[in-house]
Amino acid sequence: MKKQSKALVTTGLLLFLAGGAAWFLLAVVFTSYENLAVPVAAALAALGGLLLILNAVIHPESIPRPDVQPPQINVNIPPNIRSYPKPQAGANTNVPGIVNVEEWPIVSAFKKDSKPLTKRQKIRGTLCCILWLATVAVYLPVSFHMDNFEISWVVFLGTAVVHTLIYGLFSIGERKEG
Repeated sequence: MKKQSKALVTTGLLLFLAGGAAWFLLAVVFTSYENLAVPVAAALAALGGLLLILNAVIHPESIPRPDVQPPQINVNIPPNIRSYPKPQAGANTNVPGIVNVEEWPIVSAFKKDSKPLTKRQKIRGTLCCILWLATVAVYLPVSFHMDNFEISWVVFLGTAVVHTLIYGLFSIGERKEG
């Protein structure tokens, strides 16, 4: 794992912990600021989550994938059980510990038509993901602090418009296959 990836993961996890500590301090210790406890904790936790997701987007190699190298389980067949056929000399008795999902019919049915994403599609997806995460990260603390949930939900309509604009701008020039 790269140093930058470790820094993002560590900072993200520390922000989660800081969110809980901030809530405790503001709600229990400094009770005069208890109305800020939930918004501050939610903002810190959302920022921590944003950093973890950003790390997953920037450094996908930092996420362990069990399908790449499944652990091997050594199966020793007792010699006194007659229902098992005896393995031949030099036979591999290792059984993969994780089922290969790529072989499932439902996965292979959808995989046939899938093509690798272009650079534009990856950028578009990343921008839209960050847009929605930022919207929720701002919406929750502000709505809790101002207690205006009856009107603040409208921000999601604006975010949907911005999402559509991003999608449209990055889709200009793409060919439709049909």
